[in-house]
Amino acid sequence: MAQIAETQRFANIAAKRAVIDYSTENLDAPILSIEEAVKRCSYFETPPFLLPQKIGDFSKGMAEADQKISSEVHFVHQFGLWINYFNVKQAEYVLEH
Repeated sequence: MAQIAETQRFANIAAKRAVIDYSTENLDAPILSIEEAVKRCSYFETPPFLLPQKIGDFSKGMAEADQKISSEVHFVHQFGLWINYFNVKQAEYVLEH
């Protein structure tokens, strides 16, 4: 049910009084890691206009690099997981295109 308030004040009052009932009976187990999110295909694709622009030839640069550093990072908090996953997906997009 949708409501339209005549003023912002009335909208705020209505929002504070709203009661929402929902069932948790058919919910899947929570996703608590990046690996689980990927396994269950539970993530949002980054819109192309938010992805960084490709600059240079990554493959050539890596081939010519004197040193290469590889690492894996795990965060404790879910917010960190999504930020990290978002950055990883951006990097993968740049590398693929």
